[in-house]
Amino acid sequence: MTTTARINKTIKKTIKKATAIDKVKAIEAESAAHLFERDDMIHTLALAIIAKVNTLCLGVPGTAKTMTVRTVSESFCDAPGDFFDLLMAKTTKPDELFGPVDIKALTDNGEQRRNIDGYAPTAKVCVFDEMWKGSTAILNTLLTLSNERKFRNGSDGWVDCPLRFAVGMSNEFPEDPTMLAALFDRFPIKLMVPPIQDDNNFKAMISNGMPGVTTKLDDSDLEELDALVKACDVPAHILDSIVGIRADLAAKGVEISDRRWFQAVKVMKAAAVYAGRDKVADADLSVLEWIAWNKDGEQAIIKSILPIYAAPIEREVRALLEEVYEERAKVLKAWNEDGADSSRPTCDAAAAASAGIHAFATVNSVNDAIMALVTEADGDAAARVDEAIDEVTEIGARIRAVSLGTRDAAAKAKAVAALKATE
Repeated sequence: MTTTARINKTIKKTIKKATAIDKVKAIEAESAAHLFERDDMIHTLALAIIAKVNTLCLGVPGTAKTMTVRTVSESFCDAPGDFFDLLMAKTTKPDELFGPVDIKALTDNGEQRRNIDGYAPTAKVCVFDEMWKGSTAILNTLLTLSNERKFRNGSDGWVDCPLRFAVGMSNEFPEDPTMLAALFDRFPIKLMVPPIQDDNNFKAMISNGMPGVTTKLDDSDLEELDALVKACDVPAHILDSIVGIRADLAAKGVEISDRRWFQAVKVMKAAAVYAGRDKVADADLSVLEWIAWNKDGEQAIIKSILPIYAAPIEREVRALLEEVYEERAKVLKAWNEDGADSSRPTCDAAAAASAGIHAFATVNSVNDAIMALVTEADGDAAARVDEAIDEVTEIGARIRAVSLGTRDAAAKAKAVAALKATE
């Protein structure tokens, strides 16, 4: 053996085999390099591969939704029937989705079954374009196939389906609210896919070809992903956060089914596995932005709730601010305890003095605690810490003006009004 051959053999032995997660990240990077402004969609599909959950893409036709799914799916769809896609319509027949009736079996033996090879029941990835334009009967069958990964094939009974994930597509919401709820439960990830916005990206899109994905996932990789998700732990504090988010959403009129919460946890586990962790972290709650809403307009609600739970620093800042808010309320009550207009504040001198002293101590303590977060925070969290410092400083100054300021009634009334204005 030559020296070069020995070196090459040694290198092969020492090079670490790429893990399934490494491959998923490579697939994501290769796809994003050529599919412009589709990073969110590609990432959700990466999570769909890991967690075996379905995705719903909403947007006008012609935004490369199917191309994006096909590109990502090339990584593990090798056989001709592994990828199945169909444009749905009210006239779509079961044969088009599930395969034609096996005439020979029917005529020879009276057995009712379909030839399902090459159709949805045998595909690893299914794309249903204009999904809810199909008939109710077809959609109900699709829901079972998509969620349970099973298909009832006549006299053959229930058949296990190799489906990794399905993607539904549409440019509108279904009119039937019952069907909408059923679809959202089984297609938990929902993503709005707009046309390309940046002119340079648009030029690159119309002038470049799509070379495809070279990284491949084999069956052992998919099994590895399944094992990682199954082993991923959900700590008690994450479960508490989910309960809190659920309650906050319900208080704002957004009801999410138990089935979808179950699916959401699978996506959180996938996000943790993707990040190289064996347990779900606060940051993984952010996937709820794609899951915890039912209709257009509700996305803003979950986005407003998530920072409290998904960002530990935000949660700590909020808790500290609540302490200041509570002291502010006590000071206002002491100076206007009879509920009269604050333009003529009344005062229990002892209560006002006690409230003022306690408020000073709390404001100083909270300010020190928030200042300590400055070195830990970055990006959006750093901006939130700066906002909190400014807010605590302002409230503290207003409390001081009320408690230690002039004894003049008019000036005092103005100070009380200024403190109340910070609410």
